[in-house]
Amino acid sequence: MIYSSVVVDLVQPNNMTKVNAVKGDTGRGLYIYLKADGQQITSSQVSSPALYVKRPDDAIYSSNGTFVANQNYFRVDLTEDMLGIAGECKAVVGAGTGQNVITSPEFTIVVHDNFTVIDLDPEVVDSEDPLSGN
Repeated sequence: MIYSSVVVDLVQPNNMTKVNAVKGDTGRGLYIYLKADGQQITSSQVSSPALYVKRPDDAIYSSNGTFVANQNYFRVDLTEDMLGIAGECKAVVGAGTGQNVITSPEFTIVVHDNFTVIDLDPEVVDSEDPLSGN
């Protein structure tokens, strides 16, 4: 699995947070650092973290997270269903705080049909001779 890191503040929305993924890719996940008004939240402060994703077709999917030992983040896998349709998905994190459940402001997961090296880095130039790299 390949994981991308994301900081999610449960109080302060950050509409600039975007995660890129490829449609149907089941080898991706997120390391999610939870904060509350800029202060780091630890595994002793919340329980049962989960990621909820609403696709462009309005279908909603979730994936339970697991806190990583001795770290201040939890790991969640992106499922094939979550990444099943290209477009912008809205995502939120939900976590328990005692008897309550708190949900984060939305952030975006952009699902692409596919990536090419050029899409990832506009400075990359296609080789004229793929065998020699020239």
